[in-house]
Amino acid sequence: MKRLLTVAEVTDLLRISYPTLCRWLDAGLFPQPVNGRKRKLLWTEQQIEEWMNRQSTPVNATPLPNVSPSQQKRETKAFQQRQEAARQTLLRHANYRKGQHNSQQKGDQS
Repeated sequence: MKRLLTVAEVTDLLRISYPTLCRWLDAGLFPQPVNGRKRKLLWTEQQIEEWMNRQSTPVNATPLPNVSPSQQKRETKAFQQRQEAARQTLLRHANYRKGQHNSQQKGDQS
Protein backbone atom coordinates (compact mmCIF):
# COMPACT_ATOMS: atom_id res chain seq x y z
CA MET A 1 0.00 0.00 0.00
CA LYS A 2 1.30 3.42 -0.93
CA ARG A 3 1.77 5.82 1.95
CA LEU A 4 0.27 9.24 1.32
CA LEU A 5 1.90 12.36 2.71
CA THR A 6 -0.01 15.51 3.65
CA VAL A 7 1.12 19.09 3.11
CA ALA A 8 2.31 19.26 6.71
CA GLU A 9 4.34 16.07 6.34
CA VAL A 10 5.89 17.19 3.05
CA THR A 11 6.83 20.63 4.36
CA ASP A 12 8.26 19.11 7.56
CA LEU A 13 10.13 16.47 5.61
CA LEU A 14 11.68 18.96 3.19
CA ARG A 15 12.03 21.66 5.84
CA ILE A 16 10.25 24.23 3.72
CA SER A 17 7.30 26.52 4.38
CA TYR A 18 3.82 26.13 2.95
CA PRO A 19 4.23 29.26 0.76
CA THR A 20 7.46 27.79 -0.67
CA LEU A 21 5.65 24.56 -1.50
CA CYS A 22 2.89 26.56 -3.22
CA ARG A 23 5.46 28.53 -5.24
CA TRP A 24 7.20 25.32 -6.30
CA LEU A 25 3.85 23.80 -7.34
CA ASP A 26 2.84 26.92 -9.29
CA ALA A 27 6.23 27.04 -11.02
CA GLY A 28 6.11 23.34 -11.91
CA LEU A 29 9.17 22.62 -9.75
CA PHE A 30 7.44 20.06 -7.55
CA PRO A 31 5.26 17.03 -8.34
CA GLN A 32 1.54 17.63 -8.49
CA PRO A 33 -0.49 15.99 -5.71
CA VAL A 34 -2.09 12.66 -6.52
CA ASN A 35 -5.59 13.77 -5.59
CA GLY A 36 -5.39 17.20 -7.26
CA ARG A 37 -7.73 18.83 -4.74
CA LYS A 38 -6.71 22.13 -3.17
CA ARG A 39 -8.31 21.44 0.21
CA LYS A 40 -6.39 18.26 1.01
CA LEU A 41 -3.23 17.85 -1.05
CA LEU A 42 -1.62 14.42 -0.89
CA TRP A 43 1.55 12.97 -2.42
CA THR A 44 2.81 9.43 -2.44
CA GLU A 45 6.02 8.80 -0.57
CA GLN A 46 7.44 7.46 -3.84
CA GLN A 47 6.72 10.76 -5.62
CA ILE A 48 8.68 12.67 -2.99
CA GLU A 49 11.58 10.18 -3.03
CA GLU A 50 11.82 10.35 -6.83
CA TRP A 51 11.66 14.15 -6.78
CA MET A 52 14.42 14.27 -4.15
CA ASN A 53 16.60 11.95 -6.23
CA ARG A 54 16.18 14.23 -9.24
CA GLN A 55 17.30 17.17 -7.10
CA SER A 56 20.76 15.68 -6.67
CA THR A 57 22.02 17.85 -9.54
CA PRO A 58 24.26 20.47 -7.95
CA VAL A 59 22.37 23.69 -7.39
CA ASN A 60 25.39 25.75 -8.36
CA ALA A 61 25.17 24.27 -11.87
CA THR A 62 22.34 26.75 -12.47
CA PRO A 63 23.24 30.09 -10.86
CA LEU A 64 20.50 31.95 -9.04
CA PRO A 65 19.80 35.40 -10.47
CA ASN A 66 20.98 38.40 -8.43
CA VAL A 67 22.83 36.26 -5.89
CA SER A 68 26.47 36.62 -5.00
CA PRO A 69 28.73 33.56 -5.34
CA SER A 70 29.11 33.33 -1.55
CA GLN A 71 25.33 33.47 -1.07
CA GLN A 72 24.94 30.87 -3.82
CA LYS A 73 27.37 28.60 -1.96
CA ARG A 74 25.44 29.04 1.33
CA GLU A 75 22.12 28.34 -0.42
CA THR A 76 23.57 25.22 -2.04
CA LYS A 77 24.87 23.91 1.28
CA ALA A 78 21.58 24.63 3.06
CA PHE A 79 19.64 22.88 0.30
CA GLN A 80 21.90 19.83 0.46
CA GLN A 81 21.50 19.66 4.25
CA ARG A 82 17.69 19.86 3.97
CA GLN A 83 17.74 17.20 1.27
CA GLU A 84 19.88 14.84 3.37
CA ALA A 85 17.66 15.37 6.43
CA ALA A 86 14.59 14.58 4.33
CA ARG A 87 16.22 11.41 2.99
CA GLN A 88 17.05 10.29 6.52
CA THR A 89 13.46 10.93 7.62
CA LEU A 90 12.09 8.89 4.71
CA LEU A 91 14.51 6.10 5.56
CA ARG A 92 13.39 6.11 9.21
CA HIS A 93 9.74 5.97 8.10
CA ALA A 94 10.49 3.05 5.79
CA ASN A 95 12.41 1.18 8.50
CA TYR A 96 9.66 1.82 11.03
CA ARG A 97 7.01 0.47 8.67
CA LYS A 98 9.13 -2.64 7.98
CA GLY A 99 9.59 -3.21 11.72
CA GLN A 100 5.91 -2.65 12.36
CA HIS A 101 5.00 -5.04 9.56
CA ASN A 102 7.43 -7.68 10.87
CA SER A 103 6.11 -7.41 14.42
CA GLN A 104 2.54 -7.82 13.13
CA GLN A 105 3.56 -10.98 11.28
CA LYS A 106 5.31 -12.37 14.35
CA GLY A 107 2.19 -11.67 16.40
CA ASP A 108 0.04 -13.52 13.86
CA GLN A 109 2.25 -16.61 14.03
CA SER A 110 2.00 -17.07 17.79
